[in-house]
Amino acid sequence: MRMLFTPPCLCFSRNRHNTIYAFLRHLYQVCIFLLSALPAIAQDTILIQDAHFELRNPYNPESVWQSAGLRPPFMLVAGAGETDVQPHDGNQCITLSLSGNEWAGINQLLADTFQKDSLYRFSLWLSHSNTFQSKASDSNKMIPFKAPVCLAVAGHRRAEGIMEILAVTPPVSSTVWRKYVIYFKPLQQGLNELTFFAFPENGISSPPGNVLVDRVSKIVKIPAPYPDSLTEISGLALKTERIDASGIPLANPSFEYVWFGGRPQYWETLIFEGPDAARHINKEEIMQWYNKDKRCLPFEVEPSFIKKAAKGKKFTALFTTKCDLRLGLATLLPYVQLQKDSAYSFSLSLSKEKRWKSLYGSGNKYKNPLRLRIWAGTQEAPRTELLAVSSPVTHSDWRTYSFELYPTKGDYDILLLEVGFLSPYGRPYDGHLLLDNCSRLQTVRIR
Repeated sequence: MRMLFTPPCLCFSRNRHNTIYAFLRHLYQVCIFLLSALPAIAQDTILIQDAHFELRNPYNPESVWQSAGLRPPFMLVAGAGETDVQPHDGNQCITLSLSGNEWAGINQLLADTFQKDSLYRFSLWLSHSNTFQSKASDSNKMIPFKAPVCLAVAGHRRAEGIMEILAVTPPVSSTVWRKYVIYFKPLQQGLNELTFFAFPENGISSPPGNVLVDRVSKIVKIPAPYPDSLTEISGLALKTERIDASGIPLANPSFEYVWFGGRPQYWETLIFEGPDAARHINKEEIMQWYNKDKRCLPFEVEPSFIKKAAKGKKFTALFTTKCDLRLGLATLLPYVQLQKDSAYSFSLSLSKEKRWKSLYGSGNKYKNPLRLRIWAGTQEAPRTELLAVSSPVTHSDWRTYSFELYPTKGDYDILLLEVGFLSPYGRPYDGHLLLDNCSRLQTVRIR
């Protein structure tokens, strides 16, 4: 056999020559393989610069981290005595604050881009301060920022104005540093900028609060096939246990914040005629019904009974009338749509009362039980696709109802909670349903 390569150091006996040569040839092939694989290995790992926030602060224009949002990030220095929490690793960490819908954030331009529908993983350490203070949004007065808030992770293609929320953690309330592992699957191609920012639990607004961030790991692309437990996620945060953060939060999910007249904020009150109409009746039609017979309108003020809410201090109610009018509450989803051919889980607490006599002057007795109907739609047609219907709610205690939602006709940015009769095409009647404690729309499967 002809030798293609003979190392100059082979000064051994002929009996050992073949063995040594085979070993060196194998070693040579391994080295060539590793060298060829280096670009692929590098491509599957995205390094975060200044991951411990030790080099420069976000106010420096040369910093790899840049300030984002309407509120400035705060650099917490070890031993400064500014808060009850010290940096987890090193001498500095970042405090991101939130007040109302004004948030603080930091972002960094990445050396590589995220690939659409690929699975990525990274970790970071989060904490919360009970003593952090900052300036109020409407004045220079220093006020406490004590509320727990979420941390949101977003990707950008800033040149094209494209942004995607990659993951949102649950509210961070512990003053002890905890490691969070974030999994995400981008739905957009080529995101090359990463942003961390304080995010309200309800997706809309929050009392003054804060979240502390330190020690961000490198971002690793997980090769397919994925483990079974990770195949259907779009954003997942792990703490000491598995916590799904991929869901879409609802604004005012427990109906704690109300407008004058008792209707919940961030939920629009709509009246529908019949079981199938996609469009709700307008103000002129409402006045026509009122002039015809005000008892037909399913409006009601605060209930005449005292009932403890399932969560918090308040709940809300929906009504139907014998004129075949039924009430619904619609909310605009904060930052992402329900996607066609995807799956979501959703739960809320439902109840009713044995008696409910109208205090609105109509004389209606809304004592009869109803079903909850969950719709997805658009702002023009909130009742586009019926996703789920509950069983009849006949009990006076709060019970949790869980639903699996599968949009099949399109993408939607409106969620509608509406009441219906026990028989959708039967004789209409006066009835009521009590609602509280809505969950996130948890992502089960993304198309």
